[in-house]
Amino acid sequence: MEHLHNRMEILTAEQVERIYRVVDRLSIHRDWVVVPLNAAEEGAELMQPDGKILLRPPGGEKFEPWLAQLPEQLQHLDLGRAARRWENDPKWSLTGPGEIHATGTRRYLGDGGILRR
Repeated sequence: MEHLHNRMEILTAEQVERIYRVVDRLSIHRDWVVVPLNAAEEGAELMQPDGKILLRPPGGEKFEPWLAQLPEQLQHLDLGRAARRWENDPKWSLTGPGEIHATGTRRYLGDGGILRR
């Protein structure tokens, strides 16, 4: 059954969960797998430059055969670059709440821009 939104076929929550279960079996960290919600014409599995994996599942009757081949297709990628399930996010210190916040000159200058002694 097709799920359409603005004439785009949308994956169901069940389909996305099934994709993540395949990823879990390969011990890949779910945060490092990107699955767009709109279905593609043809399925694709791509390793991004930052090590994240982009999965573009096809919709309709192409989904089941694509999902069956997904473990084999993922094995062809350089999975050594992707974070594993048991690892903390290796880029945590570069993005999000772990990001180092710049302090600028506040460390060197007191209130009003006067040099501390």
